[in-house]
Amino acid sequence: MQNLSKFLPVILLAAVMVVVLISLRWMAPGVIYPVPPLNVGEIAPEYNEVRIPVPVIGKVTGWLHKNAVASDSTPVILYLHGNAENLETLKRSQQLAAFQQIKAHVLAIDFPGYGTSDGQSSESALVSAGKAAFEWLATEFPRNPKVIMGWSLGAGVALQVAAEEQPDGLIALSPWSSLPEAAADHYPRWVVGLVVDEKYNSIEAARSVKCPVLVIHGEQDELIPVDHSQRIAASLKGTVQYMRVFDAGHNDLFAQEEVWQQIHAFINTFRNSDFGKQPQE
Repeated sequence: MQNLSKFLPVILLAAVMVVVLISLRWMAPGVIYPVPPLNVGEIAPEYNEVRIPVPVIGKVTGWLHKNAVASDSTPVILYLHGNAENLETLKRSQQLAAFQQIKAHVLAIDFPGYGTSDGQSSESALVSAGKAAFEWLATEFPRNPKVIMGWSLGAGVALQVAAEEQPDGLIALSPWSSLPEAAADHYPRWVVGLVVDEKYNSIEAARSVKCPVLVIHGEQDELIPVDHSQRIAASLKGTVQYMRVFDAGHNDLFAQEEVWQQIHAFINTFRNSDFGKQPQE
């Protein structure tokens, strides 16, 4: 009994650690995929709702804006939102309205587990939804140039989708090199290794992306430091435009006029005679 009492503090500490780790693993999905604060309400002006089938998951909800003055060379943008966002937050922040100024067709989707989309959030579910949305656009707009754009979490998804679907262009805003690396900027690596199962390996995905890419990152970003996007840009094989915005952090990136100017300029490079031709059978 005396021998056991000597080890009691160690046993208690170990038990506490086990409980803490189990709790952290249980809480991890809520940290990675927090529920947005607003329920999705009325569709944004000039957008229409679409429901896109995703294998196994069900359907995800998207809002589609079709540019009124359009041709087969009008770019098509698939937008993948960030963490704690949904279509309602994009509407209220005027981001969906800003997309209309690009003079392109725009589809923004809610990931599985977000808004009114079916399913539960996970890396495989989000990537599957992104691929399904891109393939849906390819069917709806077969001749148009297609650009995938994602911010933060959405950038991690966009890189993986682009690696598999090979769009005409990719815009990665505030991307992480991988989820574990991003988490390790804020928590001990041993905790990250035990708690975080999702990978979102953007470096690996970047090596398979063949299209022109625009990478934009806020110099003052404390959530996902700018060195993450530096490593991604260095891993890309094709044409890369890399923009560091000195006055921007993470959540205020879209508030910078120069960011929108760069996005407009990049999208406009796809308005040329090479697109809009009849696809080869």
